Amino acid sequence: MKKILSLLVGVAICLTVNIRPASATLGQIFAENSATIGGASMVLDASSTRAQTITAGVSHLMRFDAYLKDRVDGSLVRAYLINESSQEVMAESGHRMDAGDGWEEFGFDALLDKESVYRVKLIIPYDTAEMNVKWPYNSNNPYAGGFLYFGVNDDDMASDFNFKAWGYDADVTPDTPISGVPDDSTAASTSTTPATSTEAPATATSSSISKPSALKAEYTTGVQLSWTASTTTDIDGYVIFRSETKGKSYAKVGQVVKAKLEYLDTTVTASKTYYYVVRAYKGTSQSTSSNEATLTVPTAATTATAAETVKKTVSPVETSIIDSGFGQNVLILAGVALLLLLLLIAYEIYVYSKRKEYTFSKNSFKIAKRSE
Repeated sequence: MKKILSLLVGVAICLTVNIRPASATLGQIFAENSATIGGASMVLDASSTRAQTITAGVSHLMRFDAYLKDRVDGSLVRAYLINESSQEVMAESGHRMDAGDGWEEFGFDALLDKESVYRVKLIIPYDTAEMNVKWPYNSNNPYAGGFLYFGVNDDDMASDFNFKAWGYDADVTPDTPISGVPDDSTAASTSTTPATSTEAPATATSSSISKPSALKAEYTTGVQLSWTASTTTDIDGYVIFRSETKGKSYAKVGQVVKAKLEYLDTTVTASKTYYYVVRAYKGTSQSTSSNEATLTVPTAATTATAAETVKKTVSPVETSIIDSGFGQNVLILAGVALLLLLLLIAYEIYVYSKRKEYTFSKNSFKIAKRSE
C-alpha cells in the first residue's frame, strides 16, 4: 500500500511540473530571429550558458519562444530572464518538452526597462549522456538588437539564436499596436489595424511590383491567411485588405514585412463571411491585388481577441492566477488528494475487516475446543 501511495504522489508531482502556464495576452513580437532556422546549433545541458540577448522594445515581456532541435519528449527545459546590467535573474519559466524539432514557449509576464538589454538563458536541468538537445542559430547578425551568448566573456556579436519575444507596453492594451513600432515592422504578424479602418487599396498601382499569389484563408484562432511571395525582391512588405462584400469595398486590416507570408486576423465575428486580398508594396506604391480568398467564420468560433476581452474583465489577481497555471495545478492536486483519501479509507476498511475476520476465526477455534 505504501508503494501505491508513493507512486500516486510521484504522479501528482509530475503532472504539476508538466503543466505549462495558460496562454496569456501576448501583445506582439518585438524581437525575433525566426525567418530562417539556422543550420548551426549549440547543445543545451544542465550547466549551459547558452543565451540570447534582446533589447527591450516594450515594457512588458509576456513570452519567449525558442526553436529547439532533437528535443526529448517529457524532459524538463528551463528559461531564465536576466538583466544584462545587474545580472539579476528577473523571472524564470519551465516545462516538459515535446519530441523532435519545434518551438518551445516560455511564459514570463515580466516588467522591463525599455531600451535596456536582457539575456534569456536556456538550460536542461536533468540532462543525460543520451540527450543532445540543440538551439540553432544564424550568422550575419539577423537580429540587430542583440546577439548570441554562450559563456562568461564568450559571445558572438554577429550571430543570433532562433527566437521570438512577445510583449506590449504597459500604458496600452495588449491587442493594440506597440507604441513606437510601425505596422510594417517585424512585429506586425497579427492584427494591428482596427477593423474599422477606411484605408482602401490604392487606385493607382505599379506595374514594376509583381502581386502576391495563391492567397488562401483558413480558420484557427482567427482568419489565418497565407500567400506566395511577390517575385519583386526589393519590396517593403505586404498590405492586407478585407471586405464583407465580394470583389469590392475592401479596407486595410494590417500589413507585414516582406519576410512574412502569413497574417492572422482576429478582428472577425462568428458566422460572418469575409473576403481578403493582399498587395505587395514599396514605399507608397502598391501592386495589383492577389486572388481573393474568402472564409465564413464558424458559428461557435472564439477569436484570440475575444478571449483576451474576457480575461480583461477579471481582476489582476485572478488574471495572474489564470496566466500562471496555478488554478490548473490546484485542480489536479485536489483530485489526487481526493483519490489518496479514498484509497486510505479503502485500506482502513480492508485492515478492519481482516482484524474482524481474525477475531471471528480465533473465537470459533475456542468454541470448537470447548465442544470437544
